[in-house]
Parts: sequence; structure tokens; C-alpha cells
Amino acid sequence: MKQIKAVTPTLFVKSNMAIVGSSSSLLDAERGQDIDDFDEVVRFNRAPTEGWENYVGSKTTLRVANNHVFANVKHNVGGDEECDDWKPQGQPQNFIRDLKDQKILLLNKDFSAWEEKEKHIDSSSTAFLGNYLCVESFGGTLSPSVGYAFIALCIMNGIKPTLFGFGLAEEDNKASHYWENKDRIISSHGYKLERQNIKNWNKAGKLLIK
Repeated sequence: MKQIKAVTPTLFVKSNMAIVGSSSSLLDAERGQDIDDFDEVVRFNRAPTEGWENYVGSKTTLRVANNHVFANVKHNVGGDEECDDWKPQGQPQNFIRDLKDQKILLLNKDFSAWEEKEKHIDSSSTAFLGNYLCVESFGGTLSPSVGYAFIALCIMNGIKPTLFGFGLAEEDNKASHYWENKDRIISSHGYKLERQNIKNWNKAGKLLIK
């Protein structure tokens, strides 16, 4: 077990970790069982598993969410810019609230949802708050996506995760969700730089890419 610092309250995770992104590249191979074989399986926001098990697996040990999913409010990604046109449609709006016995980590610049976390998650689940500004500084990008922010958080804490479905071959700021199977252009996150940094971390042996 390893502690992830810059998180409140104390969060321990297993070092044999799969971080599952949301890219449609997950549909290129049936790696669901490979993902489920990891001790720790991390997913983001409302990314679904039901109906996609062969490709993405069914196991989730930690759900990492940004603000609009955690609190069902707008996701402020920096300054006054809001990303209303990129709300994940993988699960209903109340998906996070209805999860039972889950670990849910909020990673977002605006942490107002944390102050009323009891309204946004079930009492059987545990809410954690990550220091987004600390991660943003370490990761070297402004307003990083929640997936990239968590990868950076792991590297900060000496955890070497295995990544699935981060769309590293996609162009510039294009991104895709496996359940939508179409590209969208994202202007609020610097995906091009994020992907390059992930590739550099892979070359440096800080993570593995599947």
C-alpha cells in the first residue's frame, strides 16, 4: 500500500494500479480481464463499465471526479471558462451520488463541492479531496484534465501506474469517449501537452502504457 499525499483525508492505494482512461482506443482490444487483474483500478467521472466489460473491465476501486460530476454543477476549468459542452454522458447525472461503498476523489480547481460532500455522495462511500493546485504545478499544464491530474498525483507519490485508454495517438486537442465513439474538440484542456508529458514519463520509466 502507498499513501497518496496532497489528499485529504489520508488515502492509501495499492501500487499494482491500472488507470483506465475514456478514449475510444479502448475498443481496439479486449483487455477487460487484464484491467480487472490489477489490485487497484481507477476510473474517472461517469465512465461506464456495464456493457463494455470485455474492453474496459468491471472492477473499480477508486473513482476520480471533477467538480461538475461530483456536485452536478458546471465544471470550471480555469478563470471564467466553463466546459459545459463536454459533460460525460456515460452515466446518469446522479451516478456518483448513487455509488455505494466507494472511494471517490475530487480533483478540481474549484473545491466548493467538498464543503457539502454529504449531499453529493452516499453515506457509505468515502470522499477525498486532492490538492489540484499542487498537481497542476507538478504536471506543468494549466487546468489539467482529471485523468492527467491523477497520473501526475501518482508520479508525485512514487507510484508507477499502468495506463489504458488515454488516446495518445489522437491529434492535438481532440479527445474521444469509448461509449460515444466519436471525436470532440476540447479547448479547455491542453491534451497535446498532456499526451507528450505522458509519453515522456513512459520513456523515463515512471509509468507503463498499454
